[in-house]
Amino acid sequence: MLITPDTKRKLRTEIETLTDPALLSQVGTRFVQLVSDKEIQIGLDFIRRAIDSNPGNPTWTEALESAQAEPIRRHNYRNGNRPSEGTATERP
Repeated sequence: MLITPDTKRKLRTEIETLTDPALLSQVGTRFVQLVSDKEIQIGLDFIRRAIDSNPGNPTWTEALESAQAEPIRRHNYRNGNRPSEGTATERP
């Protein structure tokens, strides 16, 4: 799907004016997952806005910690450090 420059501007304006912490956290998390390591700061900033708008909710802090670990997960995945069968990720 091709996104025109005008559509990009509209989306950016709409995203920058978000105030719902759940939506900010979701947008930030997805952004971090989809962009290069150099660009994840933008996604982290969305999650920080969620924290700022609702600082008492630990969900946003957990989302930020998880998003900050994304470059490490990518690095491990690229280098073949994937969880093997029988690791703690499996439940009995």
